[in-house]
Amino acid sequence: MLDDLQAQLFSENSDTQIRVLGINAAGFEAGNPTIIAGCTIPWLQDTAAADVYGSWGGQQLRLHILDPLNIRQAIWNHTTQPLGAANDANWNALKALLKQIAGEP
Repeated sequence: MLDDLQAQLFSENSDTQIRVLGINAAGFEAGNPTIIAGCTIPWLQDTAAADVYGSWGGQQLRLHILDPLNIRQAIWNHTTQPLGAANDANWNALKALLKQIAGEP
């Protein structure tokens, strides 16, 4: 689903600076092959030493949205705002939020 989001952002603006990527919590490495099957967005594996996932309060189905200075501006909750299909209301709301934070039309 997030692959589709990234593709649509590029199709609407080939110069977009918005990038979607995933991060997996340390200790869950065994699931990576399943998660990345058919995935085109970058997928990062956290480590216990770095603990990025933990320090950011990572949770499943959360999208942390950073501004151009890499400062978190919002968190999208896929549990309460699921992305059921491309161009549904939540999909369009998320795209609008991403564009607003990135300062893109």
